[in-house]
Amino acid sequence: MTEGAADRRRGLLLPPGVIQPFFLRFTREDWHVMAFIEGHPAYEAVEAMVREKPEGGWAIRAIITRHDQSQMDHLNEAELSAGMRGALREVFARNIDFTLDLTPTQPRARLAFMSGDDEPVVLSLTALGPPDPAGAGLSDPGGHSAVSSLPLMWRGASTLAADDTWVEIAGRRYEAPVRVLGPGRTAREGYLTRGHHMGVIRAGEVRLTPLRAPAALAPGGEWAFESDWREVVYRITGEARDGALAIERRGPLREVITARPVGERLELLAVAAPDADGLALSFAGDRFELAIDRQPLVTGRVASDGASITLAPDTPDWATRRPVRVQIAQADGATTFVTAVG
Repeated sequence: MTEGAADRRRGLLLPPGVIQPFFLRFTREDWHVMAFIEGHPAYEAVEAMVREKPEGGWAIRAIITRHDQSQMDHLNEAELSAGMRGALREVFARNIDFTLDLTPTQPRARLAFMSGDDEPVVLSLTALGPPDPAGAGLSDPGGHSAVSSLPLMWRGASTLAADDTWVEIAGRRYEAPVRVLGPGRTAREGYLTRGHHMGVIRAGEVRLTPLRAPAALAPGGEWAFESDWREVVYRITGEARDGALAIERRGPLREVITARPVGERLELLAVAAPDADGLALSFAGDRFELAIDRQPLVTGRVASDGASITLAPDTPDWATRRPVRVQIAQADGATTFVTAVG
């Protein structure tokens, strides 16, 4: 085996008692609707990520972006709120109305909710046409939430907004800006997307207090932690021929982890949420890779000194401005992970 091949097998050595230190979240939405607005003194855009529930209705995360690039999240479901616990975000539980008219020529979407500042908000979007697979790809988040997340937003099929796209806030209507497409062709600064995958590493703080640990690092062993008055359980579910362990986080916030035992510590090879086809973070030597649906989207370098871990993206270009730093502090029988972005 060459030295390079040996490097590719090396993961990220974690401190004792740490299973995985990253604040990873992933959701698959059926729809994403977004409109930029002009003329509002504080806000620049309103958007929503929408998933159709099997029992009917919608699970919705509605976001308002301010001119300073900070954001407010509005969630209509407890499961969505649980995924935000510990995140460096403004988060509000809200009832949210959403309607979708899939008229073939010009689909329409309407969103209505009460903002975190207690203002009625209505987004009404008319699309240029049906979402087109030609509009698929990785979205550039620009400066939105530049210090609170490293987001990977993958569009399945997308189309621009047309005229009659606007946002009403506190009873006042704001138009979506005009976008010139070519001679005599215009659209509005907004989007309707069918099939939207959102993976993210969030800034925030998580504290874990150990409740139990496995007697041996072997299938069937479990770690249990208390976090925010809830129990977090990781279970070893398998072992590969090379000694790497498969570890799963139980409960609604599922994770799957591949790690190799090094004494009583773990060498992290990969962590994914909620599974390998969701958001997957993997390590090989001093390199890391972030993928969605097993498609690499962000790559870069990883460095660790035991008390901190830094992910420094080098592709794509917009991600280079969002390095991730995780500080790990172990004291008073607990471990605290503080993640910063940017």
